[in-house]
Amino acid sequence: MSNQIKIILVNLVILLASLEVSAQIGFLKQLGQPSVPDYPIKAEENQDSTISIYAGRVDIVPNPPSPPVNPYYSLFHTYKLDKNGSFISETRIDTPNFSMQVNDVVRKNNSIYIVGILDTLLNTNIYYHKLFIAKSNKQGAIQWSITVGDTLSNYEATKLLVDDEYIYVLGLGDTNYNVQFTKLDTNGNIEYNQNIDAPTMFGKSPKGILKLYDSTFILAGYGNFSSSSQDKWMIRIKENGDTLFAKTITMSNSGWVTNIAHAYDSTFYTLGNSLTRFDYNGSQLADYSFTQMPQIYSMKKTKDYNYILGGISGLDFSLMKIDTFGNPIWSYSYDNNNTSDGCYNVIECMDGGYILTGYTKKNSDPSQTLVIKVNSMGKLIYAAGINPLEKDKNQISIYPNPIVNNINIKTEAQLKSVEIYNMQGQVIKIGYNKNMDLSHLPPQTYLIHIITDKGFLKTKIQKK
Repeated sequence: MSNQIKIILVNLVILLASLEVSAQIGFLKQLGQPSVPDYPIKAEENQDSTISIYAGRVDIVPNPPSPPVNPYYSLFHTYKLDKNGSFISETRIDTPNFSMQVNDVVRKNNSIYIVGILDTLLNTNIYYHKLFIAKSNKQGAIQWSITVGDTLSNYEATKLLVDDEYIYVLGLGDTNYNVQFTKLDTNGNIEYNQNIDAPTMFGKSPKGILKLYDSTFILAGYGNFSSSSQDKWMIRIKENGDTLFAKTITMSNSGWVTNIAHAYDSTFYTLGNSLTRFDYNGSQLADYSFTQMPQIYSMKKTKDYNYILGGISGLDFSLMKIDTFGNPIWSYSYDNNNTSDGCYNVIECMDGGYILTGYTKKNSDPSQTLVIKVNSMGKLIYAAGINPLEKDKNQISIYPNPIVNNINIKTEAQLKSVEIYNMQGQVIKIGYNKNMDLSHLPPQTYLIHIITDKGFLKTKIQKK
């Protein structure tokens, strides 16, 4: 097959994917306090095919002190879903009397490592920002926690990397917004905490950290030389924190960075409004922009030696698979009933499908966690909204499955509608009761979309 024919076929696949109309996946209704948002960070698949979702969330301080301080404090949540997207359980780590923003989380050897920013009151309406690092077991019990910083601290935008021996944290460390690199052992003892020589620019924002084969590190982010530009920066350092090089890359319309990721060879990518490939010396090798995904937040290697990208297209979750040369293989976006949605993380599952994690927001309602499961070709399997404020009322179950004649829906919430789709995304039946007669449908697989006043669930059902 000639290269020209291959290019035509690839473009045809992209066109077909972009024309595909995905089924509406519902939205999570406003619940609880109107200013209580979820900040989902990432997901992990467990050995039993359940999914753990890690999210930071801001709550109202139940008994605020006097004089008033920041009226919010943070909860770090782990939600557990079954393989069909139904809610199983929640564990949480409380950090009361602080305003905390959870920035990153890593699960390693049955432990959970958390990094974030604590806003601590210095005096009336003046806060300083300390670095907060904690380790918990998978049940959510804190094993240790530390704070780093003093009254001059102004930590921002931290990233976390954990190996078998050490914890590494990248952030901005003081009022001059210097890049800070902190190394700890897995018991929370600080090895060092130091400023890193970085390019001089306004608004530096650290976005990623990679450990290389020789135990050096690539740190990357973006900033701006002027108010009208965004420029990538990267630093390579030794394990002791000594700088090997610091570079700034000015690129037309593609300076924004959200994360960095390893490639299969001795190169890496920066993610953002484009996908840019660099060697370990910081030399640019390629830059890819995708109209199907103008904002890229997550990139993972796949089992077939390609890459899967998660991000945002318009106001929707977006998923794209590309080859090692940056050519799109297929892409999908997932419409969510006129909500504003953002996908921050994608993982490949043991069954070859993918889990996308992010937020969903309806008008002025608070953002809530949205989880989407698709198959290996991007076809929707389920979409689930998680509402931690009324999680028990939001549980939805269906039975029997497989179905002979009737399907029953069990939920404590008020049922709004039940929609049955074929696997081509066409609506087959709409109902409004907890019992639905499907005896007239031919035996095959369908999608059921259940919407309540507390949330929604979309999953597969099998008709015998």
